[in-house]
Amino acid sequence: MGTKMSEKLLQRIKELENEQQRRQLLEGRLEEANERLESLLNRLPLGIVIIDYDTRQILDLNPHALMTFGCSLEQLIGKKCTDYICPADEGNCPIIDQGLDLDRSEREVITFTGERIPVLKTVMKNEIDGKLVLLECFIDISDKKRADEEHVKREKLQAILEMAGAVCHEFNQPLQVINGYCEILKSDLEINVESKDQIDKILKAVSKMGSLTRDLMNVAAYETKPYLNSKIIDIKLSSGTL
Repeated sequence: MGTKMSEKLLQRIKELENEQQRRQLLEGRLEEANERLESLLNRLPLGIVIIDYDTRQILDLNPHALMTFGCSLEQLIGKKCTDYICPADEGNCPIIDQGLDLDRSEREVITFTGERIPVLKTVMKNEIDGKLVLLECFIDISDKKRADEEHVKREKLQAILEMAGAVCHEFNQPLQVINGYCEILKSDLEINVESKDQIDKILKAVSKMGSLTRDLMNVAAYETKPYLNSKIIDIKLSSGTL
């Protein structure tokens, strides 16, 4: 009987050892998975910020977020998000104040020097270690904004070019008519000197208008200059004739 008890005890010990080995193996794999996940989150080309839901204090940031904000981890940990990285007024948070579970929209973040950067931001509620937090992910869309502005600028330039072509086409014929009649008048032997001077002034104005239409036809950029309380197209600069 004592031998059977010893065998059962040895078997139980072996089972416990196997169970401990399996548990250690699982814990090791879980630790490796957590390390891989943390490494991945730290290498992702997007900013990640964790904020305490109740206090709005910044709890953690990944390296990309720190690079965007231009500061160290120590400079932001424990700070209130609305005082540092988020331009939204306190009381206007889509998640905490407006009751949304998820907010995905174009926003701005504030760098440590006060610069505002346009971002595409996703914010959601989550729970980490039993604590309710806001998980914020954002992508800098400054390049996209600049590309959009360039696209708008090109569209404006195209509209200017089309307008310039139409204006030049409509102006050229009457200018030629005016120029022709002025030359005929100047050749009249009975016309006095004063009248010839006046005709020369008309021809000079016609020549200036002709030069303007040629500049309009050569517009290749979108340059403006101040005019009263607004701006107008700088034809000379836009056509490269300066």
